[in-house]
Amino acid sequence: MILQLNRYEFIKLSNTRDAILSEKRVVIIDDQLNILSSNPFPQTSNSPCQWIISNNQGYIFVGCQKGLETPYLISYKQINDTHFSQFGDIVYFPNVNLQLQKITGRLNTVFAVETNQITLFTLVITVSSWTMKQAQQSVLDNGYFSYSKQMNITDVTFAEYTEDNLSFYKIILTEFNYGIFWLDAFVKNNLVTPYRNGDAKIDPYTYIISKQSTVIHSTTQNISIISVHFYNTQYESTSYKMIVNSVVSTTLEKRYQYVGYQGWSPWGQSISFRNITAIQHRNNLNQTAILIYNIAVGMDRFENSNEDQNPLGVIYNPVDKLTSSPQNHSVLYFNTGNRIVHTIDQNKLQSCDLYNYKLSIE
Repeated sequence: MILQLNRYEFIKLSNTRDAILSEKRVVIIDDQLNILSSNPFPQTSNSPCQWIISNNQGYIFVGCQKGLETPYLISYKQINDTHFSQFGDIVYFPNVNLQLQKITGRLNTVFAVETNQITLFTLVITVSSWTMKQAQQSVLDNGYFSYSKQMNITDVTFAEYTEDNLSFYKIILTEFNYGIFWLDAFVKNNLVTPYRNGDAKIDPYTYIISKQSTVIHSTTQNISIISVHFYNTQYESTSYKMIVNSVVSTTLEKRYQYVGYQGWSPWGQSISFRNITAIQHRNNLNQTAILIYNIAVGMDRFENSNEDQNPLGVIYNPVDKLTSSPQNHSVLYFNTGNRIVHTIDQNKLQSCDLYNYKLSIE
């Protein structure tokens, strides 16, 4: 399949459909990578569009920003199983005049991620139009987390969990110098509202190592299995068990490390599905190597032929490597056909059967 990729952004729409953000449009594909439809950006949009989110209620939102200009969202509404159409006008973020690192979110709550803070916005959708307003308790910064230094946020990620049949989200902010800041948020009226927070400093040995991103493999209210990736190639990606003892006490127990690739840096977020984890690595020529690991990330015991024991703990070697030619942006995700989907060059997608890696059956 040929695409003009702008970012490595994609969202899952259903069990059989995904949306890919390309350079000038949103492309809807099925789990066999067939193009079902595409929606161009409106002519009034003259900024690079780099982010895509869904509210899980039949709407897609594309985030755009040029330099320090005010960012905005474009909305698309589902009209049937395979097609969307533009809905309403472009809506600008109120009170945001700095360059964003990322636009992300869940349900009708949008997270505008700047380097030193995150601002929450609420999507307000009617039958014929939509708008956006700043949420209550909307700014997540060093004051919110009682952190004495200015934050340097490099990533934010989400994982849903349930307690007493109610829906919640674990939200983790990765901070370049310190480590992890986390939030728990409850879901009500299709909005995500934080209600408690804490932090977890990466252990002193790695304190000087710059933190890039965090992936939440599984979570409950007080225990999360996560992996942290680092910009420094001298330190391998590491999995931790994060235990929330209280809002003032969070501990990290190191579980294992992933063996990297030829000194290439981890790039973007890793992905996991059942016992399979995939981590992208990239060199200074923009070549990409996707390392595949067979790991039961949600378990406390490791019974895998690809693990080694050393004084630092369990180390996992990859079971496969998927390489690509140089590309500015790439796509990496698991689809519902039990396949890993990735870009093999700048504008082509390819899929690989996960059963090649002894995918566990739930």
